[in-house]
Amino acid sequence: MQIIPPIQLSMFSNLDVVEVLKLGGIGLGFLIALLAYLIIRNEQKREYMRKGVLLFMGMFMVFAMGILVFVVVSDPNRPGGASLKLGGNPLALFDPSIAVAGDLTASEYFIDSRLGIAFRKPGSKWSEVKSGKGMRDVLRLSGLEVDIHAAEKAMQNNALGNLLWNAEYMYFDLPNSQTRVYATDSTSTSLSRSLVEDYEKSYTFDVFKSNFPDSVLAAYSEDSLQYFYRFQKALNMHQYRQELVGFDSLDVAERFLVLVYDKKLLPPALSNMSLPSFANILISTQGLNVDELIATQKSIMYGTSISIDHVMFKNKPTTVDIVHAGYVTESEDHFYLVEISHCSQLESNVRTWEELQKILYSLTIIGH
Repeated sequence: MQIIPPIQLSMFSNLDVVEVLKLGGIGLGFLIALLAYLIIRNEQKREYMRKGVLLFMGMFMVFAMGILVFVVVSDPNRPGGASLKLGGNPLALFDPSIAVAGDLTASEYFIDSRLGIAFRKPGSKWSEVKSGKGMRDVLRLSGLEVDIHAAEKAMQNNALGNLLWNAEYMYFDLPNSQTRVYATDSTSTSLSRSLVEDYEKSYTFDVFKSNFPDSVLAAYSEDSLQYFYRFQKALNMHQYRQELVGFDSLDVAERFLVLVYDKKLLPPALSNMSLPSFANILISTQGLNVDELIATQKSIMYGTSISIDHVMFKNKPTTVDIVHAGYVTESEDHFYLVEISHCSQLESNVRTWEELQKILYSLTIIGH
């Protein structure tokens, strides 16, 4: 009687041991377990199986499992410590790796020695890494219907405007995933709904009447004033809701985006700006929504999960759920912002979000 069911060994005929070992501890554990299986399988063909061999092979397989457990627990792609609970898969805080360009394999890493940054190349289903310079292009990439000229002018009045507006960028995304979302008259988020409800409660009939002198109020009946009050309240709530939502349309996509800010563009008075100060200004200037924030001395991570109700998505009214995380760190010469975004309504799955996280964890600062 066979103890272990047979496996078709033909599937291993083209097994490249070198490539398996490139996977590290997981590859080694697999090869040890496979070797143990082959020896046990050969032992089963004997008329009398040798107990000593089976006992030794059992210990061999336990050793292989121990290696696998150790690799999983110590996996650098899953850092420990504080984490953001986004998208059903915690995003752990980490400090970026430090390396020289020669230590990284060009076939595995996207490397920009000039900007001092590297990260693992995405898999074949993702687009190639694209790069450029200037927030003008980044705003267009987001699909936000904003007045770019007005945004540029606003930056001129910001102490860090030159630094922020002239950021260099690199990104990749899932081809054909980018989809335009359009706001409607009833579009809202969880935050805007709460604020609109508070406004609705606070804008009472007495508040409405306080905007007019008694002589004007006396010229209308109570029913007429109530009619004007309901009309004005509905109009105010509509305008307030639109202001809180903050967009007429935007593009959602599975995307990995890196923004690089040259510290040489800092004004002289702020040349020694700290990472927390930069992150604070960056978040407030860009109007970024932050639900959670965690930090170490070398890195800051923030994130948000947002549901947008009553939007037009693929020509249908629906609710869109977006998970967005940002990671801020620095080198001697640059500040870096890395953003990853995931929308569950796109034709993708949770593994897409996990892949973006793993590439974020591979972020490496190129030393001199």
